[in-house]
Parts: sequence; structure tokens; C-alpha cells
Amino acid sequence: MPSHRRQRQLNMRMPAFQLANRISSRYAELVTPRSNGLPNLLVVLWFPLLVLLATILLTVLGISGSSTGYFWKYFGTGTDPNLIWGTPRGIRGDEWWVQSAWVVSQYQQGFPVTNNSFPGGISALLYNDSPSWHWSMIFRPHAAGMLFLPLDQGMALRWWLPLAATAAAAYVFCVSLLPKRPLSSAALAAATAFSPMIMWWFLPSNIWPVAWGFSVLAAVVISLKARKTITRIVPAAIAGYLTVTMAMSLYVPYIVAIFLPVLLISIGLTLGSIPGAPSRIARRFRTLIPLAVAGLTSIVITGYWLFANRDAVSAMLNTVYPGARDASAGLAGFQHFIRLMSSPFQTALQTQITFLGTNQSEASAPIVLSVFLCIPLAWLTWRRWKSERRFDWLCASIVIGNVAVFAWMFVPGWDWLANLLLLNRTTTPRIWYSFIILTLAAVVVVFLRTTELKIRTPWPIIAVTGAAMIGTTTVVWFYLRQNEPEVLSAATSWKLLLAGQLVAALAVLRRHLATTAVAFLAVTLAVSAGVNPLYRGVFNLNDTEVGQQVSAIHETDPEGSWVNVGEFLPMTILFESGVPVYGGVQTYPSAKMWSQIDPTGTYENTWNRLAHIKWTPGSGEPVVSLTRADQVLVTFDSCSAFAQKNVAHVLSDKPLTQGCLSDPTVVTQAQTTFYIYSVLQR
Repeated sequence: MPSHRRQRQLNMRMPAFQLANRISSRYAELVTPRSNGLPNLLVVLWFPLLVLLATILLTVLGISGSSTGYFWKYFGTGTDPNLIWGTPRGIRGDEWWVQSAWVVSQYQQGFPVTNNSFPGGISALLYNDSPSWHWSMIFRPHAAGMLFLPLDQGMALRWWLPLAATAAAAYVFCVSLLPKRPLSSAALAAATAFSPMIMWWFLPSNIWPVAWGFSVLAAVVISLKARKTITRIVPAAIAGYLTVTMAMSLYVPYIVAIFLPVLLISIGLTLGSIPGAPSRIARRFRTLIPLAVAGLTSIVITGYWLFANRDAVSAMLNTVYPGARDASAGLAGFQHFIRLMSSPFQTALQTQITFLGTNQSEASAPIVLSVFLCIPLAWLTWRRWKSERRFDWLCASIVIGNVAVFAWMFVPGWDWLANLLLLNRTTTPRIWYSFIILTLAAVVVVFLRTTELKIRTPWPIIAVTGAAMIGTTTVVWFYLRQNEPEVLSAATSWKLLLAGQLVAALAVLRRHLATTAVAFLAVTLAVSAGVNPLYRGVFNLNDTEVGQQVSAIHETDPEGSWVNVGEFLPMTILFESGVPVYGGVQTYPSAKMWSQIDPTGTYENTWNRLAHIKWTPGSGEPVVSLTRADQVLVTFDSCSAFAQKNVAHVLSDKPLTQGCLSDPTVVTQAQTTFYIYSVLQR
């Protein structure tokens, strides 16, 4: 009787086994690589198309991760109806306060090449990824969408497109090396795109370098494997296009941080062996000719763009900050090491105002699995040399990349080489972007090599790798316990996150890529998913009562210039409105504006910088001072010669008592009050 029952149970299970086998066989057919070792077209395109569809949907709905909803606390009451999920973050001021203000200002003025808010104007083509009617928008699709879409949809496209490009490029890089692993590659790419450091520094200019880096690496892999020239041309053209896109952002610190690992890994891919690549080194270099041509073409295009904007570029390069900023090797301290290795504790960033002595964005760091995977990568390099007398350039390139970043941070005395690599143009926190590239490359290459060699990493290597991760986290925990115990109180899930990182790093050593991919994605989302909100539309200050009042005055007096007195709200309202104003966020100083404020050039070293320009009540002619490296404060006296000659209106967040001001128009919305004055002639 028991045997009959067992037979019936087996008969019932057979259809399930058969179905599973059919699904497995069908999946194997779908992911079968081409004869050259590259993935088939379905494998290449399914994830980028999925990402594209999500981007289109979010754009149509006008949903972004912008923190412009932070203005609601000043102008709204109750719950913001446009806040779908999360919390707008004040620390993301470069996004909701600076770049979004530039976008809205351009929108108000009709997208000119020269933004005319500052007297004399400032080029809108540099630095803030703002839209303009200019040929260069061909290479800045995230900004070009603004020219044809409503403001809400344009802002959503500007938000999501760089992130979508990063996820797609990272996926194509992974799947080009691992063509039978599209699902794991998709999870790894998503984890990379949602890196905590990307989320905390979310700006197009900060994200395009990462997309460019993976597009170049993908193009190198495809070029080495492909047998037809046309197959090499397409990824080379995409990489060349993104080179221009990245270069036009002009944010050099992140470009340099990505360029270093991309250069090293590209060399490693070319000199090392990957399945499907030709055996002769000379032939490998010949396969890269289309990529080299694309690179040269992008340099020509970028060079022409820089030449055409040479006056603005020169003005920006000649600023005291950041133009004259020049870093040296070995300037990092122990606290930088703690911050870099603090990923299990970084959920605290979403609740703490400060973290390790700085703000959330500055304290953020990527998940640095590559640092610990250097141990098995070094072992793989040694093993290949011992068994085959061949140096594994690919494994070594990732190790060298990690060593180079740590050397830049902690080892002084090699500035001659560091400057040659342009590392002096980045800073210690910014160079951590290198680990975004290095970590994904390390995971993929460890799996590639162990699979290719049909080996599993020995348990002693696994034990050392795990011990290094646990030991490093213990050091961070001990430091936080001694110095910032409130961070530990906020980071309640750090043990679970450490366990997730251990699984992500160690599973790949045993060739369990899917486990690594899922763990890596889970840890990344746990740390970074709540950094930015989901927000419908743009909080446009022109729609506020004070914004409408400013617009009404501007219609009656279009030539009248304004001064913003007080904190950031008057400055941002006037700049977004597009009226002529002596305040706002300048990417470089307007010569005309500052010749009027400071005709003798007494304060040139103070105002010649990328900076927020605010005004405060004073006496006599303007006095210029710094409150921070990028915060310029100017005194305003309505009876001064400057004000009498140049200023017609004043917007202040506090009442002013000066003899040459009219009675104020008082505008109150929610809990915020503004005072609008006209300057009276003496």
C-alpha cells in the first residue's frame, strides 16, 4: 500500500518536473549566445527596452525624484498633494534649489543661449544642464526634452534619462561578458544604478559619467568579440555620443573619477583574455579602431563646442573656486576611510542631519565590494601565472584601480603621476565614484574567470575575504560607538546589511552569481531607495503668490532690476521668475554685473567664483564677503550710488528700514511673508 501511494505521488509530480524542464530548456534556447560569444539580440535589448518603457511612463506622468517639493514647507499647509512617496530633502539643494531654478528660469525666458537674469547675462550652456535652443542639445537629450515637453514632463525626463542610460549601459557591459546570465546582469545593473552615492548626488552631470564609463567598457568587450565591423560601430558610436554628453556637463571631478577605472579596465580587457576575443594582441587593438574613431570624433565635437563658448569657458576656468581648485595626493584622513567603508550604517543618513562630521551627501559612499574582491582577484592572477605563466591583465587591472584610488587618498608624494592622470582635478569624496565601476567589474570578472577555469575559489581565500569585510565593519562600528553613537542608534539594520554584503561578495566566489546579484540589489535598495522622493511635477515658484506679484511688477517695468535681500527664498524666487536680478547662483561672474557692484574690483577674489549671491542690509556702497566657499554675501543700501543707478525693486524676507525705499507690498502665503519695495530716487 505505501508503495502505491508513493507511486501516485510521483505520478502527480511528473507534470511539474516536465514543466520545469521545458521552461529550463526554453530559457536556455533564448539565452544561447552567438557563435562569437556575444549575447543574442533578445538578450541585449530586453532590459534596456524595459528601462526605456519605465522612463517613458514616468515622464508622461510627470513623476520624478526631485526635491523641489521642499518649497512646500514654506508655501503650503497640510500634506503636499504632489508628494507621492518619500521625503523631499533640503540637503539636495544643488538639485531643487540650484539646477531646478536654472531650468525654470530658462523656461520663463524661452530657453535662450544666454540667461539674462544676471545683468550682462551668463551662458546657459555650461554647468547646470539647463535647456537652450542650441545645436549642442542634440548631445544633451535630458535637457532637450524641455524644449518640446511641458515643464513637469520635461523635468521628469531630465531626472530619469541619465539613470536609465546608466542601468542600460551597465547591463550591456555585464551581459556582453556573461551572455547566458541576463537576469543576474539586470539585477547587478539595477544595483549599480541605485548606488547610494548616485542617489545622494543625483544630478545629470554626476550620472552621465557613469553611463559613459559602462558604455565604453561594453564597446570594448563587443569590439574584441565581434567579427563584423558593423557590430563594432554601433556600440562605439553610442560610447562616442555619451562622451560628448558627459563632457558638456563639465563637472570634472566625477569625470576623472570614472575615467581612471575605465582606462585601466579597458587596458585589462584588451591585454587579458576574454572568451571570444582574438588571441593576438595586435589584432585585438585593430578591433578597437571604430571605438578610437568615435573617441576622436567626440573630442572634435567637444573641442568645437568649447571653442565656440571659449569666453564663458575661460571665465569659468579662471574663477577662484572651483577653477583654481587643485588637490594633492595623500590628503585623506582616517575619517575618510570610515566614511568610505560605512555602507552598512548608511541608512542613518536618511535620519541624521550630520554623519561623521559632515552632511548626508558628503558622507555618502558606494558599496565597495571591489575592495574586498581584490583578494580573490589577486589570487586568480597568481594562479594563472603559476599554472600557465600568463599574466591576467584583466584581474590585475581591477586590483590596480582599487590600489590607485586608495593611494590617491592616503599616500602623498606622487603628484607628478597623479596630475598626469588628472587626479588633481578631483577630490577625495568625488573619487569614490570609481568604486561604482570597479565593484561591478570585480563581480563580473570573478565570476567570468572562475567559470572559465571551471574552479571555485578555495575556502581559505573566501575566509580571508569575509574576515576582511567583517573586520573593516567592526572598525567602523567601534569608531561610531566612540564618536557618534547616535548614528548607530539610527542604523538599526546594519548587521543585516553587513550579512547581505557578505553574501553578495562571497557567493560569487563559489560561482553563485544569481545569489550575489539579488543580495547586492537588496542591500543597495535598502540603503538608497528612500533617499529621493517620488514627486509629481515641479514646485514652480512662479505659481506662488509672491512669484505672481513679482511677475506683475515685471510686466509694468520690464527693464527694472531687482535685488534679493535675505536668505535663499528671495534669491530663488527672483531667479526663477526670469527678471533682471543681482542675485542667484552664478556659474561664473557676469563682468557687467560685477563692474556695477564693485567698479574698482576691490572684492574680485571674493566674487570671482561659482557661488550663490545673496544680499543683506548695509550702509554705503556694496561690501562683498564670503560666508562659505560658494556663498557670496553683499551689503545693500538703497541710498547708495549703486542702488540709485541700477536697482528698481527689492524682494526681502524681512522688513527693511532704509530711507530710499517705498512702503512695502506685503505678501503672505502659508507661514512665509515677503516684502516688495521700490527704490526711491533721492
